[in-house]
Amino acid sequence: MLILAGAGSGKTRVITHRIAFMLKKGLPQSSILAVTFTNKAAREMLVRIRQLCSVKPRQLTACTFHAFGVRVLRESGHYLGYRSNFSIYDQTDKQSLIKEAARDMGFPRDSLDPQRLSYLFSRIKTGTPWDEYSEQYKDLFSEYTQRLKLFNAMDFDDLIIQPTRLMEEFPEIRRLYCQRYRYIMVDEFQDTSRAQYRLIKILAEESRNLCVVGDDDQSIYSWRGASVENIHRFERDFPERTVVKLEQNYRSTRTILKAANKLIANNEARKCKTLWSGLGEGEPIRVLLPEDEEQEGRLIADTIRSLAFQQKLKPAALDFNPDFVLISAGFDAHKDDPLSGIPLTSSAYGDFTDIIREIADQTCGGKIVSVLEGGYSLSAIAESVLIHLRHLNS
Repeated sequence: MLILAGAGSGKTRVITHRIAFMLKKGLPQSSILAVTFTNKAAREMLVRIRQLCSVKPRQLTACTFHAFGVRVLRESGHYLGYRSNFSIYDQTDKQSLIKEAARDMGFPRDSLDPQRLSYLFSRIKTGTPWDEYSEQYKDLFSEYTQRLKLFNAMDFDDLIIQPTRLMEEFPEIRRLYCQRYRYIMVDEFQDTSRAQYRLIKILAEESRNLCVVGDDDQSIYSWRGASVENIHRFERDFPERTVVKLEQNYRSTRTILKAANKLIANNEARKCKTLWSGLGEGEPIRVLLPEDEEQEGRLIADTIRSLAFQQKLKPAALDFNPDFVLISAGFDAHKDDPLSGIPLTSSAYGDFTDIIREIADQTCGGKIVSVLEGGYSLSAIAESVLIHLRHLNS
């Protein structure tokens, strides 16, 4: 099933309710695999399912692509010559190994950019063909991959590539996981890479029970390997699929959606959707043209104060959604703070620390980072985060 879920139409809700329905029908938890993109989203999915079913989904697998890859490789990686206690290299580890291999192979130090090579090797691993530029690093790439194997280690790309290789080269392993996971769901499908789709396709080849939820209009991660073409590949690979469109938006007014529909209609090769809302026309759209980011911040803060005054909201009632607050490491909250006088609640900080932990999970290979919970000033939170990130870098 392909569910084309427009912005604000409840993508994650669809998956959680579908899983809850299957569990109420008596399907075993262990046969269900739900894949999403962040650990936080996976945790929230399990919480919602527990609330809907009044049962603890202990045997249900809801995780990120990389976490699923780790699970498979810990269990069956010995078929590829890895021990179950393999290490996972983050970007720092990966670049250090590239530098070490390059030095031993006699590459001039000044001619190498480890960060650029790390990105290049990721692209090669995930299917980008060699070209005239990358060919000069072919031997270095081979040495890097050999050293990873020697050290019983994998980088993040391996957590997707190696499980796929495992199932392609060993039919008995493929059958094992295909029979274990009979019902597979993928959230935010438009953000999947070609390698991730290849893995999911293999898992679903036997049961043909694959449900993906996404929106091609929201595909913004092509720079990190996401391929919106996966929606078209899914339609070709699963011709028996059912297509469902979710077009009701629960967030915005008709005025906003009318403008959004007109704008997004210019995208080429998109799946036709027309979002609509039951929240009324709403206010006219205003276009603001600030000169720089500082003026932009002041305009937003002044708008918040103005709306609070017009609606006669007391400070305690101002509970701003942290989804709309982005704190830059270079922002000095001590002087000329455009947010001064605007209360930010402790619940917002709780969500903010979750975001930082999520960053640590994604960038540090699961290494734990501790973030201070106390304090209610932006500068205190930002400084706490910076201290811990500096510690991670060291």
